[in-house]
Amino acid sequence: MFNKLIFSFSILFCALSPLTGKEDHRVEYQPVAIAQAIEISNEGVLKQKENGFVYLDVSNAFIDSVVSQLDLPGELRPRPTASRSMGAHISVFHESENVVPEELGQNFSFEVQDVRSFTLHTRDGLKKLWVISVVSSDLEALRVKYDCAPKWKGYNFHITLGKQMPTAPEGWEKIEELSPLNFSDELVRGLETDGDFITVENEEILA
Repeated sequence: MFNKLIFSFSILFCALSPLTGKEDHRVEYQPVAIAQAIEISNEGVLKQKENGFVYLDVSNAFIDSVVSQLDLPGELRPRPTASRSMGAHISVFHESENVVPEELGQNFSFEVQDVRSFTLHTRDGLKKLWVISVVSSDLEALRVKYDCAPKWKGYNFHITLGKQMPTAPEGWEKIEELSPLNFSDELVRGLETDGDFITVENEEILA
């Protein structure tokens, strides 16, 4: 009986492991950028937009100073920091959570953790989103106070730095096969005629 239970548990674990073990981000080795981020103030002011979105307004130096220290190929388009934009911030409550915290205007602290990247599927193709991951027991406690999960959408709190555009390797004009998402300058296999694929409508590609 015991062996049967062990076998059943093993089958269940194998079935679930592709789901539980899936990574949705990559921790990037960026020691210079992290060192720069740690020097910036680790406090922000809690604010709310008209649509109900609640965020921690932090120093724009997280974008203006840190982005230039990132070591990556191609172009990274930083998040706007002009006066009319939100600039650097940490998402705290989504507007759908309908929370109006009484703590608006108060300061909350956080701790810089690491630099991470996420692959995004957008209307313009695949891009990499670069962020600074932070931890904050104060923000987690705030969310719990208003009957929300400790983390926003289940993700670590973070400061968005910008989006990285795909790049082609040197001498790409002479290469017949390129990855549609080439962040590593590595060649890949050609297009497949069956299996999973994405259909796109693009006149330049068709031409």
